[in-house]
Amino acid sequence: MAIFDADFIPPPDFLVRAVPVLYADRGLAFVQARWGHANRDYSLLTHLQSLSIDGHMAIEQYARWRAGQWFNFNGTAGVWRRSALVDAGGWSHDTLTEDLDISYRAFLCGWRAAFMRDVECPAEIPASFNAYRRQQHRWARGTFECAMKHLPAVWRSPFSLGHKINATVHLLGYSVHLLLLSISLLYPVLLLVSVGHPQVLSLFGVIALSNVTALAPGILFTAAQRELGRRWWKAIPSVVLLTVLGAGMMANTARAALQALGRRPSVFERTPKFGLEGEKVDWLRLRYQPRFDGLVVAETVLASVNVWTSVDAFGRGFWAIAVYAAVFATGLGFSVGLTLSQAVRGRWAARGPAPVPAVVSSASMGSDS
Repeated sequence: MAIFDADFIPPPDFLVRAVPVLYADRGLAFVQARWGHANRDYSLLTHLQSLSIDGHMAIEQYARWRAGQWFNFNGTAGVWRRSALVDAGGWSHDTLTEDLDISYRAFLCGWRAAFMRDVECPAEIPASFNAYRRQQHRWARGTFECAMKHLPAVWRSPFSLGHKINATVHLLGYSVHLLLLSISLLYPVLLLVSVGHPQVLSLFGVIALSNVTALAPGILFTAAQRELGRRWWKAIPSVVLLTVLGAGMMANTARAALQALGRRPSVFERTPKFGLEGEKVDWLRLRYQPRFDGLVVAETVLASVNVWTSVDAFGRGFWAIAVYAAVFATGLGFSVGLTLSQAVRGRWAARGPAPVPAVVSSASMGSDS
């Protein structure tokens, strides 16, 4: 069974290429294609998201497949073997990432998967920052839910230690945002305590090692552009901005983690799509808009703390702390600013009549992945 959300455009030869792969290897549960982007250059936000998705698809998913490790079905742009779905227990609603969940249940049953990086299925990227926040929250919470659900079974399974370690790193990938949040809160504490106890700053050498991990995403995103045949050096400024944008998601991910740990009832909220496919549609006037996210209050406080940290560290000559705190503050400020500005603009635009949406195509019907 092929699985395509309405907002994806499967290439004409997808099934012709994917089904024989699935048919030739009876051990494959599914074949996954690479996501493309119908509105990659619609705005700076969609461009940055495209770089992130490229990194996930062209490097992470591809590398896991080539190394024989587990990787997840991405919710669409793939073809599944029905018997594998049945063997794994079918679709389940107990996590917000049912695609990741069914993938791991299939792997634990002994199935494998294949990834076709050279087959691209374009889709629409959220143009609304509030929609992007919602999507990231859902993906983060669902991933944490899958980690709690599957990691005990993974470590009890007969699979190799390498598979278990890679699966753990995979399912806990969003924890990097929790690490950034912890560092952003630890920096001001270190600075305050060091006033009377300068020796405390010796801990910074240990913390600085974790800061090095901040370089990894940038390398990943840049390498993805190279692997996809693009001029990777031209993407470096955008990759820097994407790193800042990622830092701004730390509070969003922390909330998702807390909700997952608390096992609060979850609701699947669709990500609005507007049929943008390169067109400058006035989507702020369309009625289908995500609600305002009150998390901006906590993000504003956290951004202010990081501004103080950066200024204080700069004045005392702790350059590394100053730079990283400035990145955190900028990312959080960017998140708050875009959330508030789009809310105000959307409220103002809603006073007028709703525009006629763009002609609906296979990439614009508002499905989500």
